Amino acid sequence: MAEEEEEKGGSKKKLFMIIGGVVALAAGGFFFMGGGEDEVMAEEMVEPEVVEGEVLDVGTMTIVLADDDPDKLRYVRVGLALVLDITADSSLVAGRVSLVQDAAITVISEMTSGELRGAVGAADARERLSTAAREIYPDGEVIRVVLTEMILQ
Repeated sequence: MAEEEEEKGGSKKKLFMIIGGVVALAAGGFFFMGGGEDEVMAEEMVEPEVVEGEVLDVGTMTIVLADDDPDKLRYVRVGLALVLDITADSSLVAGRVSLVQDAAITVISEMTSGELRGAVGAADARERLSTAAREIYPDGEVIRVVLTEMILQ
């Protein structure tokens, strides 16, 4: 009788070891194979390529800068243009150009001549202006703002 109990206990051990091994293999296979869901999600998350279309001239403005010296005002003359998405209707975009000009005055008047000077300063101004323009045109009509002219005085 003692031998029968040992055999039953031993077969239970073997059964648990086999089940544990199968579960470990299945989990390892799922982990290393990835389950396939990540690939499908990555394909769904790929954004369509943005194609630049028409360039809409915003005009040229002269803006007072935020330099600290009250005896010596600093100005910048800046020309702007909007690079539109290929699908954007330029006549609809043109209806809100005044808002872009207002945003440009706000953004640039907060900058100093030192911040605007050089390629880094121009790139910073472009980025800030592009962000402001994308907020004005939230449906993706405007891709970016370009500087057509920039003269510091």
